[in-house]
Amino acid sequence: MNIAEAVFYGIFQGITEFLPISSSGHLAVLGFFLSSGENNIPFFVVLHVGTFFSIMAYFRRDIVQIIVDTERWVLSGGSDTGSRQGAGMLMYILAATFLTGIIAFPVKDFIENSFSSMRIISWNFIVTGILLGLAYLKTGKDLSTPLNLWRSAVIGIVQGIAALPGISRSGSTVSAGILLNIDREKAAKFSFLIGIPAIAGATLLEAGEILNAGSIHIVSYGAGLLTAFLSGMLSIHILFKAVMLGRLHYFSIYCLSIGILLFFFMAVR
Repeated sequence: MNIAEAVFYGIFQGITEFLPISSSGHLAVLGFFLSSGENNIPFFVVLHVGTFFSIMAYFRRDIVQIIVDTERWVLSGGSDTGSRQGAGMLMYILAATFLTGIIAFPVKDFIENSFSSMRIISWNFIVTGILLGLAYLKTGKDLSTPLNLWRSAVIGIVQGIAALPGISRSGSTVSAGILLNIDREKAAKFSFLIGIPAIAGATLLEAGEILNAGSIHIVSYGAGLLTAFLSGMLSIHILFKAVMLGRLHYFSIYCLSIGILLFFFMAVR
């Protein structure tokens, strides 16, 4: 893979990872139509590392605050009420992550096999479009239900299902939060925070592919990682704006269009 291709894939990964349009689905479709027969899985793992760094950088203050609050809460024996919010957020993140693993890990083989089925991916894009459309219908409504343990668990289950290619992790979890009447900003932020362990875990599961790849192209891999990082930061910002302004219907229309077109293409080929 040359540098130009690496930069293209890096930008592509960064944009699709956090915008609610499914990076895994897009990479699978792109690979289906442009496959060169080369094993690109190690390179895609590197791209996920780049987007992992972008989410860590974008939410660095929130992450530090959660760590500090949790430490204060534990050391005070739970009596420090000022640190309760951060400690509670960590508990919600852990609960969601646990449910994600319970849902996704046992069907890991099925998820991996789904990457080669354009028909399954087409339906998954349609599911994403429907979820985003339902969330859009909440535009203009007062959403003030607090995040709690069971709502975190529901969002974690949705995130586990979103391991399937074509179902957007960010889109489905943000939509789930909004449909649970959680404030839009809190729903978006929680979606990204629970994405940190999810992306890290998925990356670690595939990290062996890099070791098995033998020789790698350091410059190309580095270019892909950097562009995935930078475009990932940009796409996080764009999604936040879209959620706050009630613009999720644009992504809903896009995902529905991709899903329907892909379905009919596979039906007639």
